[in-house]
Amino acid sequence: MALLLLHGSSFLGQQRKPRRIQHIPEYILTLIIRNGTIALTKSKNHLMKASLHHIIIAVLTTAFAATIATSAAQNSDWPGYLFDNGHSSHNALATAITPSNASTLVEDWSFVDPGPTMQGQPAASLYSSPTVFNGVVYIGSNTGNFYALDEATGAVLWHQLLGFTTPLSCGSGHGVAGTATLATDPVSGTLTVYVGGGDGYLYALDAATGNIVFRQFVTDVGTTRNTGFIWGSPTIVNGRIYLGFASQCDNPLVRSALEAFDQHTGTLVKTFWTLPRGSTGAGVWSTAATDGTSLWITTGNGDPGGHSFAIIKLKASNLRFQTEWINPVSDDLDWGSSPTLFEARLNNRNTKMVGANGKDGIFHALDANNLQNGPVWSFQVGTTEDFSIGTDLAAPIWDSTSRKLFVAGNQTTINATVFRGSVRAFNPANGNVIWETGLTGGPVMGSPTLNGAGVLAAGTYNISNITLNAVYLLNAANGNILTTIPETNNIVFAQPVFAGNHLFVATAAPLASQGKLTAFIPSALKPSKK
Repeated sequence: MALLLLHGSSFLGQQRKPRRIQHIPEYILTLIIRNGTIALTKSKNHLMKASLHHIIIAVLTTAFAATIATSAAQNSDWPGYLFDNGHSSHNALATAITPSNASTLVEDWSFVDPGPTMQGQPAASLYSSPTVFNGVVYIGSNTGNFYALDEATGAVLWHQLLGFTTPLSCGSGHGVAGTATLATDPVSGTLTVYVGGGDGYLYALDAATGNIVFRQFVTDVGTTRNTGFIWGSPTIVNGRIYLGFASQCDNPLVRSALEAFDQHTGTLVKTFWTLPRGSTGAGVWSTAATDGTSLWITTGNGDPGGHSFAIIKLKASNLRFQTEWINPVSDDLDWGSSPTLFEARLNNRNTKMVGANGKDGIFHALDANNLQNGPVWSFQVGTTEDFSIGTDLAAPIWDSTSRKLFVAGNQTTINATVFRGSVRAFNPANGNVIWETGLTGGPVMGSPTLNGAGVLAAGTYNISNITLNAVYLLNAANGNILTTIPETNNIVFAQPVFAGNHLFVATAAPLASQGKLTAFIPSALKPSKK
């Protein structure tokens, strides 16, 4: 699998110790218990004894493991890639942007990704998605820099260089491609940023300062050829970090894996190799989904005799293989998206399902615990991968409230009209189309997102005519287009994110070295300047 990230005249990727908590103010601890807040700060109030700290931290270790979902569920933050560990891409508590005010969105602030400052540094572009947590927006750049921004103003709070590659056997270099995950260290309780760097290492950064907590090797990025690379994002559950790697551009393919690391120390715990020793490919380009007990991953093209072209279920505690379904495709027509967990009523029982988009344009929905039986249903949401019309890399959205599954794609035909992209709402049990909306701007290659007011956002990645690109806001109830946000001369690969009162949109400018993150807000909610 080779990603279609574009800059200039070429496609990016084508060719083919623990810190001991000294004091915790009592009122802060109360906030942790009641609100799921995981930011621990020092206060001038009366301090509890250190021995009590250790007891409390030990009791709360399990609770800290769940703080990603807990905090987001209580304050409309967006703590990681595709929102949660099941990859729902649905922030139910973000309700500021509604079908009635979506057309009034205005820019609240914007952050322009600074250009390269080092020899060989890749072009400035934002391909990773923003993470929003406790008033801070975190995002990685193609330059290899990682930024923390004030959610209210966009001001840079800190930044840290996390490495990059240079073009050796691939058309261009890359920096940070994956999205950060915010979680508390299960031992110290420190809010921490976990993200894959452009140098092939997993980083843990202090969320308040950006200081490196640990740096752990994941894959060799190469010195004479571009070899391995971290495209996916960390999945964190039960004190473990799961992160995969693949080749940078299939030139060459590399033997790939999903790895498990200790969340506190970064120590490598387990490795699931997707192919036997001596074989190459089956890259883990995507991000693992989990229900806390099992993991689901999708893999890319590779040598036969292993887990190429597969959607795979693993046991989370030891990465033991459980079941898989291998998509009967060839060449580069492998899985395009990360898997999403959802639920359907099958044979009068609730069934855990998993679905993902393929680069052949087909979305497949499977019984998550019985992958070997093949798809329960499939639907042609787009067309076969083509560099001129894009490819289906977008993960679906799962709305457990309305029990709808939303899937976006590239070129398709709706009511005899050909559209460059689309979004469809499906019945999760049988794949029946509830509504379908064609988009004229271009293919939806980055994953769409849904808020709690029923507004769905999808950005386009049109490289044939970049003047047509836009972010579409749709009414999730009926598919009607509420408004479009023009992104002329930009491409949108990063997932748009609803958090707080904002819609955050990260873009890349293929004809210039520039990325931009914009915070949009309903005009009535925009703070007045004093």
